[in-house]
Amino acid sequence: MSDDEATLNLWRQINRLWVGPEIERRKAEGRLPEGFSIRRCLIKLFGDRQSIVEFNDEIHWVVKAKKPLGLAFKNGSPVFLSQLERIVSVERPTVDGKPVAFLYVYSAGPDWQILFDGDPHHPCAHDEWEIGKLIADSLNLEFREMALVMHDANESQIQAIGLWPAPALMPYPLSAIAAECHNRNLPEARRILVDYCTNDFLRGLTSEWNANPVFADREQLFQDAIDAHCSGKYTLSISTLLPHIEGVVTDWLQSLKLADVVPFRQESKAKQFSDVLTAANQQTHLDRRLIDATMAFVLRGPVFATFKKWIDPICEGFPNRHAIGHGKYDRNLFSRENSVKVILLLDSLFRFMQQHRTSDDG
Repeated sequence: MSDDEATLNLWRQINRLWVGPEIERRKAEGRLPEGFSIRRCLIKLFGDRQSIVEFNDEIHWVVKAKKPLGLAFKNGSPVFLSQLERIVSVERPTVDGKPVAFLYVYSAGPDWQILFDGDPHHPCAHDEWEIGKLIADSLNLEFREMALVMHDANESQIQAIGLWPAPALMPYPLSAIAAECHNRNLPEARRILVDYCTNDFLRGLTSEWNANPVFADREQLFQDAIDAHCSGKYTLSISTLLPHIEGVVTDWLQSLKLADVVPFRQESKAKQFSDVLTAANQQTHLDRRLIDATMAFVLRGPVFATFKKWIDPICEGFPNRHAIGHGKYDRNLFSRENSVKVILLLDSLFRFMQQHRTSDDG
């Protein structure tokens, strides 16, 4: 029996023993909402009493969360997505204060995951509990999706500060940036971005880039540019990195054996890049939306915007490829904030390329 067949059989058993009867019970009692669908299901198991079945928002987890530096939580007060970086660990489900065995079924992109813990008294710490880590990962994925919803509701304001839903900023600080943009507090949104993207954070991102050959080929160039950024020399970091937005895209498309059909114009290359990415296998709605929003920012935003007259003003929200490439100088373009954004855009392209490889391999 294949893994897929075993999983399907397990799901059928779960549906027959717990999910189906619970739905029928609620339907008979008039407690099943119209249009009801299952996104997640938690089944708390007992040896001598009826199991408890919870769906969707009925499920509550006790978690350990990482919050941004300088933010304090008030005991008993609600915590919002814009105040959380991520879930670190999850505690076991309990009934009457006692841990119980459980089954947890949840949607994970195009697939469903089934987790089972039949030993609620296993003496491991919460942060060492492997199933808890998987549940934490699922919650963090939900937070990423929620952050994207917040971005989409405030997309025009976020684009106005020269930003897109960069994967490295999700769920936080994109959620906090979106909240400030919603309140029309754009200076605070920009401050959150710059404060979060410390030198150590950016070095951590770029340390992963060698996993992709087209980035690895530029290792010394990227290292020099990041060193310049960390030294506050943003004229150097921006001027060095900006041309390679087109460069890594071109080399990556060439590596896919598209050499005879890779367009010459950078805008056309970016469009082809987007088309190749969104055609990948096993793509989730989140993956596709991140690619679409990022490439829309590249194609229709300030990255490749043209200027017909030398004296025309240039958008200062993101370093303009044509202006800087042709030697038009505006000191306001060469800021720490814009240097951060160029690094984040390259990192976004890197992550999309890596995801494409993983999707096709799958």
